[in-house]
Formats: sequence, structure tokens, C-alpha cells
Amino acid sequence: MSFPDVLREISFPHKGWIRTGLLISAALACLPGAASAEPPLKTEAQSISLSLDGAFDRYGTTHSESLRAGAEFECASELKLGRSALDWNLQLYYAYSHSVTDGAATNARSEGIDFAKILLSGWRGREFKTVKPYLLAGVELTWLKEPDTEEESGYASSRFISPTLGYGVELKINHSVSLNAEYRRNLSGGGRRVSGMTLGLSYAILGGDEDEAEKEKEE
Repeated sequence: MSFPDVLREISFPHKGWIRTGLLISAALACLPGAASAEPPLKTEAQSISLSLDGAFDRYGTTHSESLRAGAEFECASELKLGRSALDWNLQLYYAYSHSVTDGAATNARSEGIDFAKILLSGWRGREFKTVKPYLLAGVELTWLKEPDTEEESGYASSRFISPTLGYGVELKINHSVSLNAEYRRNLSGGGRRVSGMTLGLSYAILGGDEDEAEKEKEE
């Protein structure tokens, strides 16, 4: 399939959801008060992390499993807005999911990018170092193989691009390792909807809190 053909299959439903997600991200920091005139404390990239997330679920004759691997880049940290602070990360990932219902299997492979992973690192003057809730907004390209409703024992394949939204919480285990609980979904409908809750780990291969601590000691 040529690139123009892919573009014809692009699905961007519920554009209002994307706008709403981005507004929520901004409002999360603006609620305490008007934006402060103070400049951001840190705006340079601080770390690069690798992540691995997965999930498994079984209910009666239905079961599903998913796995996602990615790389996350910290674009800016401690962005001050009023008495709140945000971290902004960018994430690239590859995801695979497999589900079976009444013997019929559906497989989805996705490549995506989270343009905005907005973490709440401060709230009303209180700094969050161990636990950070966050919102996600991005886009992903998915290859879907599902049972063909028009042909018995047959399968239909398709690929499409869709916006994605999500939310989660990050728990810092030590200077380099974090535990993540996350829910995300694309904004496609019907059989093209891919969503789920995952648990995972991320490991900072460059930068991170340990490097910051060493710099402070040297100073």
C-alpha cells in the first residue's frame, strides 16, 4: 500500500477529545492561580529512559495480553505555572496486543509517539519527587488483524493512524528505576479501538536524579 493509500485510511475521530485532553493538561497546572512571572527552573533535556510495559487479563472464554517497549526523552522539567510545576517528556514506542474471544483472535501492532507526556511535579508549592501523576497525548500507526465478519473462518487486515490519549502515575523506586501504572486508548471506534491498562518499568540510561545529585555534590 502506497503512502497516499495510507493517508486515505487515516482515522481522526473525536477531535474534541484531543482538545479536551490538552486543555486538561494545561488546567492541571493553572488551577492554583495565575501564571507566575518566574522563568522556568530547568528547560534542558535531563534524561533518556527505556521502558517496558505489559498486561494480562482473563475472563471466562476471553483473554488478552499486551506488551509495549519504548524510549522516553525528557524535554523540559520543573516548568513553573503559578505555584505548580510540570515535566514535559516525549516518548516513542512499539506495542503488540493479542486478544481471544470465543476462539476468535485479534492482533494489533502499533508504532506511536507521545508528543506530550505531562507529569505533575509540583502542586501549590509542594514538590513531587516519588509519585508523579501524568497525562498523555499522541498519535500511533496500527496494523490490525481481526476476524472477518463476512467470511467464516477468515481474517481481515487493515492499518490506520489514530490520535491517542491516556493517563497514569509514575512511582520512583530509586535514582534510575521507576514503576508506571498507565491507561491509554486510541480514538478510533469499533474494532479499531485499542485500549488497556498496563504496568511497567522504566530505566534511565542517561541523566536522571543520580546525575543531578552528583552535580550538586561537585558544586
